[in-house]
Amino acid sequence: MKELIHRMDLSARLHMGMGNTYLAEYIELQKASIEKICVGHPYIASTFYMPGEIYRLFDVEAIYIERLAGFAAANRLLPDIKLYSCVNRLPECACSYQIAFDSLLRKNCIPYPREIVALSYACDDAWMYGYYASEKYRTQFYFIDVPRNLEILGEQLKALSSKLRGRYREKNSTREIVDISNKTIALKEEIDRLRFENPGIMNSMDAFRMFTLYNDLGNPKVFDVLNNLKKRIHENLKGYTSPTGPKILWLGVIPLYHNRIVADLEKRYGCKIVYEELFDFTNQYLSVENFFYDLASRIEKSVFFSLQNRLESIMHYKKAMGFDGIVHFSQRNCRFLPSMVPVLRREMEKAGIPFVEVAGDVVDPNDFNIERFWNVMDVFFESIYGGTKFGYKGTRY
Repeated sequence: MKELIHRMDLSARLHMGMGNTYLAEYIELQKASIEKICVGHPYIASTFYMPGEIYRLFDVEAIYIERLAGFAAANRLLPDIKLYSCVNRLPECACSYQIAFDSLLRKNCIPYPREIVALSYACDDAWMYGYYASEKYRTQFYFIDVPRNLEILGEQLKALSSKLRGRYREKNSTREIVDISNKTIALKEEIDRLRFENPGIMNSMDAFRMFTLYNDLGNPKVFDVLNNLKKRIHENLKGYTSPTGPKILWLGVIPLYHNRIVADLEKRYGCKIVYEELFDFTNQYLSVENFFYDLASRIEKSVFFSLQNRLESIMHYKKAMGFDGIVHFSQRNCRFLPSMVPVLRREMEKAGIPFVEVAGDVVDPNDFNIERFWNVMDVFFESIYGGTKFGYKGTRY
């Protein structure tokens, strides 16, 4: 437990020393939650798209499985994922996010959860692991099957809230949560507007570090985090010039153990990553009267909910800021996003947008070949630059 907290403390102090107040504050929020849990406060282990506003109603912490696993991967706190999966009889094709989280439980980096809550969206691996872990660690399991029906999904979220109300003390009113969530969404919309009007104004790596704020919109301290991010963007505006090289849209995640991959790519090819679909929060406002149905609407409007949503979002980014190419990172063993690639590739070809897919495991460094990645990128940017070839470390010839 101490090592996880220690790494979070180091990371927060590093970013504070570098002047990245918003990142330091965000990591401190996560550290404070882990510290409470480690002294006995109950917590719920949750899959990614479960609305955090529901948890904020009650006196209980929520740990999002993918977020904690991602932090552990970025800080090299994980064992050999394949070996751990084999020894502990986890499915060989399971997503490494869940395997990583399970290893943190087994290593006592974090106590066992009191409950596990899982949605069927975005993928089956998450909820299947939730069921497996609930049996293994003898904890309560709540499953929400996400249908293509707003009313049914809203009712399921409402039913979950009622169950939690029977187990935890109410901490915040629905009105309080709605107000702070809407206030935070309005701020996020302003940040998006600044990014669309000034492509490349924000460090893309910051977006990859912070996209899990999606789960914290009901937390008043998250407003402060985004407000400090907005201040940084305004500071960047003073010396801003529009990118002269290719503007790139990034789809999917990045290898979490390669913290410099974005900076290296931008330097090597003279390009700029101008937006990341993971940083798209849908910006759904909430109401007290339709609280659970508005949360359901946010899920159904999210980028990854359907192929149509994803295609429409890409074209929205294209219209809002323009970009010259798309990089799609496909997670190993993911049954969800990679399956969309053939259609995305076809549609981007129709639209005249260069598109490339790279694959690997964002959590397990043994399943990502960095040399192969650069070879693929060399060919991709050669097509963008109209035949200019790239040699070692981006030398053009």
